[in-house]
Amino acid sequence: MEVKPGYKQTEVGVIPEDWEIQKLDVIAEIIMGQSPRGSSYNKKQQGLPLINGPTEFTNKTPIKIQWTTEPTKTCKKDDLLICVRGSSTGRMNISNDEYCIGRGVSAIRSNSNSNTKYITYQLESAIRDLLSLTTGSTFPNLNSDTIRSLKIPVPRVKEQTAIATALSDVDALISGLDRLIEKKRAIKQAAMQELLTGKRRLPGFDSGEGYKQTEVGEIPEDWELFPFGNMIKIRGEKFNPKKDGVSNYCIELEHISQGKGSIIGHSVTTTNSSLKNKFKNNDILFGKLRSYLRKYWLANREGVTSTEIWVFTAINGISVPEFIFQVIQMDDFIECSTVAYGTHMPRADWNVVKMYMVPLPPLPEQTAIATVLSDMDAEISALETRRAKTISLKQGMMQELLTGRIRLV
Repeated sequence: MEVKPGYKQTEVGVIPEDWEIQKLDVIAEIIMGQSPRGSSYNKKQQGLPLINGPTEFTNKTPIKIQWTTEPTKTCKKDDLLICVRGSSTGRMNISNDEYCIGRGVSAIRSNSNSNTKYITYQLESAIRDLLSLTTGSTFPNLNSDTIRSLKIPVPRVKEQTAIATALSDVDALISGLDRLIEKKRAIKQAAMQELLTGKRRLPGFDSGEGYKQTEVGEIPEDWELFPFGNMIKIRGEKFNPKKDGVSNYCIELEHISQGKGSIIGHSVTTTNSSLKNKFKNNDILFGKLRSYLRKYWLANREGVTSTEIWVFTAINGISVPEFIFQVIQMDDFIECSTVAYGTHMPRADWNVVKMYMVPLPPLPEQTAIATVLSDMDAEISALETRRAKTISLKQGMMQELLTGRIRLV
């Protein structure tokens, strides 16, 4: 393979001629955690805050949950923290204070020849390769030798800082999108609570008749209180792959995003597949197994689905599917559906769910409310798409910048 001028072939790939390959312990100090005595733990903020593993980790910096009066190994502010034991091995945070670190955590501290953020991005990029070196199959572990011997491409500190700054700017954009998405979700939740209970009426729908008291609280005079089971039907059509052949569009629970009402994939049945439920366009799918996971979808086509998913059909003249789809996202509905049977595999109880009382407006107002809330969903979805593209952009930047394929001025 021909190497272009200004670059050289190394054991980790092609890098610029003025870069070096260094072991991690040459450019950073590595502190392996050591758990203090259990009797020294406390929640009275006595001693140093303690990090034992992922319990204290967040997306960026750790949180303080417990303290120890007998600290063993410690990290400093701005150290890179990495989980080295168990299923969370490889997860990283940046320290925001001095902590005692237990044996499930390692701290990495840059020296004068390196930038901690640059090292963080190199480890983030190399994490899959790093995990392939772990010992233990069910619960992988990163030992001291594995971490210390990790080899990474290293430019001069000034270029490391420039690369880290560029990638940090993209991280800041992703964080900003995260905050905006959460804000939009909170606004939508508040709007649902107001619109689906009639506390706030859309322009043109307030009859001026006032409110009436019901078992679920006050609702508009021109609304009715309906049991959920009287608003919808459960589609009972079955699909037996052993007799009916193959379906090219099958939705299982894992294909429905959690709490977002969208689809993240589908499968194709085989003659060996289990019995399925049929669904059609505008049916509402709701996961009855572990319903607290909020697996729901308003179908935009026909197909088949797991028998662990209810298929709701709006009853003509009483409800519209888009309105039903918003109702089942309400916290109260989810709480009702979690009244379950089965200990290890809890399933929603239809005898309970069908009696869930819904404040029901006339059909035109149902459609108007659903349109407003659906527009909010579309806005959130667009932001999530933008976030996904930004994450993809960051991955591409990491591939180019951390190998020196692209040099910053």
